[in-house]
Amino acid sequence: MTDPLEIGVATDVGQVRTENQDHYCVLATDPMTEAGRKGTMVVVADGMGGHSGGQVASHTAIDAIAETFGKTEKTSLRDILEEAILAGNRAVRKKAQDDAKIRDMGTTCVALLVRGEHVVVAHLGDSRCYMFRGADAEVVTRDHTYLNQLIDIGLLTPEDAEGHPDKNIITRCVGMSDDLEIEFNHRRLLEGDVFLMCSDGLSNLVRTDEMHQLIGELAPQEACERLVAMANERGGDDNITVAIVRVNAIPAVAEDLATLDRELEYSAESTPVITAADVDSTVTGDALRSGGVAPDADTEEIPSPSSGESPDLEDTRPITRPNSERRAGRAVSPWYWLIGVEIVLLIVLQFWIDRY
Repeated sequence: MTDPLEIGVATDVGQVRTENQDHYCVLATDPMTEAGRKGTMVVVADGMGGHSGGQVASHTAIDAIAETFGKTEKTSLRDILEEAILAGNRAVRKKAQDDAKIRDMGTTCVALLVRGEHVVVAHLGDSRCYMFRGADAEVVTRDHTYLNQLIDIGLLTPEDAEGHPDKNIITRCVGMSDDLEIEFNHRRLLEGDVFLMCSDGLSNLVRTDEMHQLIGELAPQEACERLVAMANERGGDDNITVAIVRVNAIPAVAEDLATLDRELEYSAESTPVITAADVDSTVTGDALRSGGVAPDADTEEIPSPSSGESPDLEDTRPITRPNSERRAGRAVSPWYWLIGVEIVLLIVLQFWIDRY
């Protein structure tokens, strides 16, 4: 009998680096039993930091996430992910504080949690999750990068971002702050859906349409291994990690959990769909973005569809915490200050040009 979820994972140090600072885990519980009602979680982390700090960060975060997933008593998918990632963040920050050599370490994190017909994706940084449904390809996550912030305020175009010297600067990661701003996205599953999660060692070198083609031709594990090989053939200038989850059938789930998942509230903000036909074959890496806007404090909350019909990709919504529960005094990334300085300089320059 075919498993409802078919999962493949592969990781490699690449052709340039001397150690693999990526890490991953696959965690599964049986939601039909009282002992394990959480679903299946897949996590990819891409560490960074000198003196092997990146490797320490990604392994520390993954270990804490796995431990918390096993112990948590949370029931909603979003709460399970949030508790696990926050535990990973605390573990990384504690280890960084204990060792000055790795004090600047951190790690990206993209985590996918499937239960029944629902999947929630949480992420920080530029490790990605893609969703493939039939002929459609969607970037579920949005890179948390300095360049994307410049694009958002109109100081940079997606085309200019390709090859930009600041391409690798990320604005959110595990270990950056005690007060993490995790981004969540929800999708409802159909049989045949495929999710691909990866570090930027893959997404910077392999196009979305190439990923799409391979997952249609190969089993998940074979596709993962072939994608890693493709990245290495193209230079392998970073560590490479990829995980693929194929939905062969909607996983069984206890009725109370199915009801809980149906009643969750999601943001009214939709994430645009990028179809395979829309993807320019010359565009890779940060120039290919989901285009979704991170929800703000004024986002209106609406219930998810209650009908039994599974929506198309267009009916997908990023999750936000209800406004009354939002944390006050969130940490401001230092890159916001840099963006502000650049705006002021541009205004001053324009004034000088107009005057003289």
